[in-house]
Amino acid sequence: MTNDILVTGGTGFAGHKLVADLIADNFNIVVLARQKSSVESLRRMGAEIRYGDITNLRSLIEACKGIGTVVHLAASTSSKGADYETSFMVNVVGTQNVIDACKVNGIRKIIYMGTQSDNPGAYATTKRQAEKLLQDSGLEVITLKPSLIYGPGGQGLFGDMVSFIEKMPVIPIVGSGKYPMKPIYVGDVANVTSSCLKRDNLKTEYFISGPEEIYYKNFLDFIGNAMGLKTRKIHIPYWIVFAGVAIVCRIYKGFPITADTLRGLVNPKVYDSNDAERDLDFRPVSLEKGLRLTFANGRGGE
Repeated sequence: MTNDILVTGGTGFAGHKLVADLIADNFNIVVLARQKSSVESLRRMGAEIRYGDITNLRSLIEACKGIGTVVHLAASTSSKGADYETSFMVNVVGTQNVIDACKVNGIRKIIYMGTQSDNPGAYATTKRQAEKLLQDSGLEVITLKPSLIYGPGGQGLFGDMVSFIEKMPVIPIVGSGKYPMKPIYVGDVANVTSSCLKRDNLKTEYFISGPEEIYYKNFLDFIGNAMGLKTRKIHIPYWIVFAGVAIVCRIYKGFPITADTLRGLVNPKVYDSNDAERDLDFRPVSLEKGLRLTFANGRGGE
């Protein structure tokens, strides 16, 4: 069996870091990319590029030829403001296509990037549906469930937080802002994924979180300090923010904050990483160090 690894979502925030670290770790990496994706930096790293789309089974079957393991990161996230239909097509149908392409090509192992979110929004719902498909596939599946991921070039909620601190004189806080979280540095997500590729006899699911629990409102202060900026905040009742975001998102599809993002923020679940620490030698960096790495070359720069 070949040792080549196909990464879906390799052009994204977490995927780009993962590809770089896996190549540095001497893995042979193939990245599935859509035709209009920016892939030159991945090529320079040494990744092979195969064009396709997880929503197109035929292209995925072709891309999986000669592959030993698939690392499935590609997803339609809450930060992109996707409706349920789009989320279902990418997250659920796309995952079923990954399963089918693996079976056609004799690939037995999939490492899947899940989520700790369990709210009723489109993203969390379709990610849970995709996870169930994988569990029932008969393949060897390891699901990694990260907390809020931050790092250079961060997207999603972390990217929104950086933009607010950088651009707004006063940062709006939904409700009390006392929403616990354990942010995880993107490099640690890459490291634990690499460990899954090197080890056998693992569990089917691992929660991976940062080492420190912190409130959302205090995380903003930590980010501001790392950027050398002062954070000034104003608290706004949740129902006002939710109603306003719902209206704006109907008019402007590219609005950076979505109802799903808010649901995930104010209904947090905090998990430890004990199993990953035991089985995968998972040792996440401190929040202070992770943010220092994030802003080492300016605003979220590499």
